[in-house]
Amino acid sequence: MSGKAAHKSRGDEEIQTETSTAEEAVQATQESLDKVRDILFGAQVRDTDRRFSGLEDRFAQEFTAFRDEIRKQLSSLENFVTSELSALAGRLTTETNQRNESNNHFSNELRNTTQRLEGRIHEFDQQHASAEADVRKQLNDQSNAAREELKAVHAELHTLVEKLVTDLRSAKTDRAALAGLFNEMAGRLQG
Repeated sequence: MSGKAAHKSRGDEEIQTETSTAEEAVQATQESLDKVRDILFGAQVRDTDRRFSGLEDRFAQEFTAFRDEIRKQLSSLENFVTSELSALAGRLTTETNQRNESNNHFSNELRNTTQRLEGRIHEFDQQHASAEADVRKQLNDQSNAAREELKAVHAELHTLVEKLVTDLRSAKTDRAALAGLFNEMAGRLQG
């Protein structure tokens, strides 16, 4: 090693030694200050630490009690909500069943009423058809009777007309014979 390097190495060692000595001095001073503080303020610090420790314990107990109370209340609330939901679900199921029964009842009544109405309509249709058939039969019978009556009246009128025509012809013939007779008489008178 050269002289500069040896000198540098020795200088570094000295700096390190001085630094470590300074640190030891600072540490020794710090320890001395801690001892002085402990002598001057030790009782107050210990009393404050004890009070602080008591407050921490009391805070921890109150926090634990508060947490337990909250858990109890939440559990109670959960039980209440669960029971209310169960009761509500029960009422909802009961109401749904009642509505379904009511709907079924009304559906059955509607179906029965519809069947009765269809039966009455069918009965009315049959009565109407029967009445219509009776009216047609009566009209047909009356039409036939009127036709027969008209035929009889026609026959009577025809007979009467023929009789009148015959009577008229015979009366006319008598008139012709009478006229011939008058002519013959007139010819005899002239002659």
